[in-house]
Amino acid sequence: MNIGNQNAALIFNDLYRSFSIAQLWLALGWRDIRARYRRTVLGPFWTVMSAGVLIFSLGAVYSILWGVDLTGFLPYFSAGFISWSLIVANTNESCGAFLAGQDIIRSYKMPYAIHVLRVLWRNILVFGHSLTIHLLVLLFIGNGLSWTNLLFIPGLLLTVLNCLWVGIFIATVCTRFRDVMQVVASIMQVMFFVTPIFWPADRIASQPIAEFILVTANPLFHMVDVIRQPLIGMMPSTSSYIYLSVSLLVGLMMTIAVAGRFFRRLSYWL
Repeated sequence: MNIGNQNAALIFNDLYRSFSIAQLWLALGWRDIRARYRRTVLGPFWTVMSAGVLIFSLGAVYSILWGVDLTGFLPYFSAGFISWSLIVANTNESCGAFLAGQDIIRSYKMPYAIHVLRVLWRNILVFGHSLTIHLLVLLFIGNGLSWTNLLFIPGLLLTVLNCLWVGIFIATVCTRFRDVMQVVASIMQVMFFVTPIFWPADRIASQPIAEFILVTANPLFHMVDVIRQPLIGMMPSTSSYIYLSVSLLVGLMMTIAVAGRFFRRLSYWL
């Protein structure tokens, strides 16, 4: 068996073992949420309230700046923002996933992916709470719900699967090179402004190069859009599904090449 096959077998075996003990990382992720909001009155809904204030206030401001109707822009912004929050929180927190679980890694022989799945699960829980904000936006605007809204589920699944390989990849790299955490945080901060989250993507349709870089070739846009479009009652682009499917395959191969090689040394870097 060559090195590539050995690395692939190592990663797939780690993922298989992680999902076979799903109750562990599900419980750990839930405990993280409870610990974060212990001794608070509203618990995780404090996050929902702060996101709601930001969405309603910035939505009103940006609708004026962009010269668009609030009834169309606010759902677009709220769905995009809560989708983006899931992606950026998971990316940033995954950087330190193995560092946060170093006591478990040193003490028990357990699959490494559970630490990334723990981070991903708790951010999915926060995303679920944040969906209430979007429902309030739809009620405020007066838009009803439709069966199209349910298409956010396959979009969320595809986004989460991409978040998983990204989490394993950067968690491994950041364990070896700690400075990468700051690089990732800075990149994600910049990407919030250059990705169509609070500004409509069609605003740069007249600039083909900018549209290609910031929209067509931007994986973060596609990850957001397959969730956002169904939440505002629209069909996502087929190209986004294709893009994310290809991204998943390519990302998995990158993860196998990097994490599969470094997993054997991971405990020595902690």
